[in-house]
Amino acid sequence: MVMPPIASLSIQTLFFAGTLASLMAAGMVLALGTLRDDSRRALLLFAGAHVLSAIAMLGLFLRGNSPEWLTVFVMNCAGMGQIVSLSHGSAALFGTRLPPPLTLTCLLVGVLGLASQGIDSDVTPQHLAIAATFQAGFCVLIAWTALRSSDPVGRGYRQVFGIFFAVVALLSAGRLAKSLTMGEEVSSLGLLAPTTVNIVAALLYILTPLFTGALVIGLMGARTAERLRTIADTDALTQVFSRRYLLQASDALIERVHAGGLRVAILMLDLDHFKRINDTYGHHAGDRVLRHAARAINDALPAGSLLARYGGEEFCALVPVERHTDALAVGERVRGAIEMRRIQLQDGNADTVSVTASIGLTVLRNGQRLERALDLADRRAYEAKARGRNCVVFEALSPQKPRRAAAEQAT
Repeated sequence: MVMPPIASLSIQTLFFAGTLASLMAAGMVLALGTLRDDSRRALLLFAGAHVLSAIAMLGLFLRGNSPEWLTVFVMNCAGMGQIVSLSHGSAALFGTRLPPPLTLTCLLVGVLGLASQGIDSDVTPQHLAIAATFQAGFCVLIAWTALRSSDPVGRGYRQVFGIFFAVVALLSAGRLAKSLTMGEEVSSLGLLAPTTVNIVAALLYILTPLFTGALVIGLMGARTAERLRTIADTDALTQVFSRRYLLQASDALIERVHAGGLRVAILMLDLDHFKRINDTYGHHAGDRVLRHAARAINDALPAGSLLARYGGEEFCALVPVERHTDALAVGERVRGAIEMRRIQLQDGNADTVSVTASIGLTVLRNGQRLERALDLADRRAYEAKARGRNCVVFEALSPQKPRRAAAEQAT
């Protein structure tokens, strides 16, 4: 059986398929926009671009059944609106914003340029040159906003997105050069009647909405996964890492610190008399104390440290240090930072409270399991409470104050 050549395909049939594809892409992106408040503006712009693409292709499919001037007018307006909406959607998606005066100026120049050539049924090379210039310019802008973004989330989707529109810009520039140098008569879309080259170009045009829609949905999926990961790894109240994340990320941090010739100090911090604050001022005040304490600890820790809320009023930090004396200095700096901070109990209320912390400290030895080091730091925190609180215990546990006795004094 002999397969028909690709040029025998009907371009109008392709544009009808493109109309359906554009509407499908618009529906998918629009549905996603109802679920994502943070990216709703970008997604609505993409959905609008796909709807405009469907309008343009529907006009081409129906060409011959409506006045020629109306088809050309609708197609030009929808086509320009599509690329402008795509550019603004891309800018919003990748964290930047296009200046409205630039867009309005480009639209005005494009409309006036096309109007100056008339809206006759036969489109001249000048028509095609203006349309190709407009499309190429905005595709370069879309590619630039995608590729210059530094957001590591969904980097693969973003790079493919940028490269795709860079290729479209190059194809538009090639068509521009061809129309200017050869001066050939073309149809109302700049496509020669059914040749293989132009059917391939039509396929690229009608698949663009589905392709960009799939990339946008993939990027949103990557961002959603990252957001869920952040929620799982972060303590909601204090905004420091969770205990789960500390245990999960500790191996990589320890390996990195040891590779740099440093050691890992472990600080276990327990806020003193926290139950008394809750009982006296209420849990709302207790939450404020936890947030301020977390901020004070984080500010006092050196770069490269990992701080997590370990449970209740207890925090744990993994800190890169060079010597044991450095670990003790960090512990004292953190203790002092917590003690010095006055915490306002309510907004608009002058009442403040201060809090202290009992800190247990150890330095991870080569070959020592993290769980054993965490347990040792925890026992030293209880020893700090047994010694009167608001202190750092780094040496071995005092035999006079076993952990059970210290725990009875901890409340």
